[in-house]
Parts: sequence; structure tokens; C-alpha cells
Amino acid sequence: MSIDNLNTADYNFLREMLDREVGILLEDGKEYLAVTRLEPILRQHDLPDLSVLVERLRKHDRELKSDVIDAMTVNETLFFRDPNVWRSLRETLLPELIEANSAKRTMRMWSAACSSGQEPYSLAIVLAELLGKEDASWDVKISASDLSREMVARTKAGVFSNYEVSRGMEAETRDRYFRPLGDKWQVNDRLRSRVDTRQANLSSLPPALGPFDLIMLRNVLIYFSAETREDVLRQMAKLLTPTGCLLLGASEGAVGVPSVLTPVRMNGLVAFKLNGAEGSIISSASRKPRATGSSSTSSDRPPRVRRSTDPLPQPDSVKSGTARRSGDESFLKDSKGSSSPSASRVRSTRSTAGASVGASGPTQSPGTGEPSALERLRALRDERERRGR
Repeated sequence: MSIDNLNTADYNFLREMLDREVGILLEDGKEYLAVTRLEPILRQHDLPDLSVLVERLRKHDRELKSDVIDAMTVNETLFFRDPNVWRSLRETLLPELIEANSAKRTMRMWSAACSSGQEPYSLAIVLAELLGKEDASWDVKISASDLSREMVARTKAGVFSNYEVSRGMEAETRDRYFRPLGDKWQVNDRLRSRVDTRQANLSSLPPALGPFDLIMLRNVLIYFSAETREDVLRQMAKLLTPTGCLLLGASEGAVGVPSVLTPVRMNGLVAFKLNGAEGSIISSASRKPRATGSSSTSSDRPPRVRRSTDPLPQPDSVKSGTARRSGDESFLKDSKGSSSPSASRVRSTRSTAGASVGASGPTQSPGTGEPSALERLRALRDERERRGR
């Protein structure tokens, strides 16, 4: 179908409808995009051309409007999209959020534009790995919402093709958290029970949402008008817990972010915290970056999710029992500001000279002299910072 089949008046109607209903900005000169994406809708509703489709929309055909909006939204995604982002989540942000919630052992997170579900399930996998043996004792819920009814249904089912599970995820992770379902793969029951799905329009959020310890709103705002973008971000700020974080896409920056939020950048992660929120995430952004060698991990390589059996190399300070504690107070504080003994049960991963390493283990037993996992992690971080000076 040619763009000649879409006249200016009909195109402008579509633009205004998308902006009004969902805040999506369809720019001048994008007629070809509308034609391409609406062709399947014409066949689905047995309509002869776009002028008839628009005429039906003008008469408030709700089912057709929903299908048109679905067709005009972008649903491109993959597991662990943007490896640097997931590396920062796994190594820094999520362990700190776990520590902040270690007293109540409850976390609430939101994948605010989940598409077909790869992002919320990627998050569920990393959390399961970080919590390790403590996973069963935590109450973790991930809300997954999308504008598209079809995408919400796909996320709820948790079923993916061979091609989809091969994009961004290693076979080892797939085999651990998915089960074969015919020629497809389905997320296991444990992870699916942690993901709640709902259809939601970000430009008019439903009530009773939040508060959330983490909101992931990546690669969405670029499609919104400036006014809608600012409105959405104001709402997101209200839905954060005092120690919560808002994540945007790497290309979305801080334009339109309300003044109540403080931006933090590190390793491709664009995070925002409420002003006055304490935590080593903010302080780490101003630390002097360590020197990188030629063997550093490629950002194109999918981040491997580490298991509890992966060893953590111990620096000399740990082997000698003199692991330093300075500079990591916020990593060890619970929500009341006191030291949390559960800190040593949090598992994290670090990368030294390009080699990924893991951390796991129980709390240090009194009198054993053996360092806990978190003490080894702090000591390794200290040693890396000394090398980078």
C-alpha cells in the first residue's frame, strides 16, 4: 500500500488520537510508518483502505482504536537488553536495594513498558540469583505493564520462541529458569508467580500503584511529546520508595526529569533517586573510575548470571583477615539505619580485568575467622579502587 492512500487530514487525525490517548508523538513525514503498521489492521477488520479505518475511528470504534494503538507502538525487546545496564544492576544497584529492604524482606518493582515480557523476567532471574538460598524467604513482586493487550497476555504466559530465548541469554540460564513447551520455552512457575501483569497507559496511570523500590522505564519516553514526558516522570517520582530508583534508557537523559529526582550515571545506567536519599549508588558515581585494560569485558557480550557455586577470588586483605570496611556503610545499612546481619547473605558479582566473578555464602559464623561473602566483596572493591588510582 502506498502512502498516497493516507491523506493529510486522516494522518493528522491519527497523530492527534495517538497523542491524546497515549501520549505518543507521531512526527511529520511518518506517513509511511503509519501505512506499514496499519496494513495488518485493515486485513484483520476486513477494511478496504485507510480512509474507511479512520472513518470508523471517528465514530469511536473502541476495539479498532485499541488495535490501532497496539499496532502503532514499538514492541522491540530482548532478554538482558543493554548488557552494561544489567551488569550495573546485578553488581551495584540491586544488591544495594536488597540491603535497604533486608529487614522486611519485601521488594516491589515495576517494568513500566514490559512489551512481551523479556525485561521483567530478566529482572526476576537476576534477583533470584542474587538472593540465592534466601530467595524463598523474600516477598518479591514485579509489576509488568504495557499499553498493548497482546503484549500483556504474552508476558503473563511467559512463553518464548527459540529465537527469543537465544537473544541476550545463555543456554545455561535458559535451562535453569525455563522449561520446554513444544517448540517454545516457558518461564518456570516460581518466576512467573513473581510477575503481575496489567494493561496500563503511562499517560493516565491507574490508581493504587506503588510504591516501588525500582521502576524500569527504558526506551519509552523518546516516543512521547515533551509535555507527556514531564507528566509521566512526575508521576513516577511519586511512586518511588525513599530508597527507590527510576531507570530510563541510556539515550533518554535527564530532560524533563522533575527537580525532586537526582540523576546518577554509571556504566550505561541512567538512574534517578529522590533528593536526599542516601546510598553508595550516588557516592559511587563520583568515585574516580578505575583504569581499564585491553582485557575488559565487551559491552556486546550478554552478562552471565552467576550461580552460588562460582568462586570469588579473595584479595590479600581478605586472606589475612584484615578486610577494610571504610566507604561501604550504606551498603550495610538496613531501612532503619542499623547494620544488617543479612548483608553477608546477599550475593553479587564483580568483574576484574574483564573476568566475571561471583560471590555467595552464609553469614560468618562467630569465632570461625572466615570472611563472609559481603566482606570479601567489599575487600575486592577496595583493592580494585586502589589499583585504579
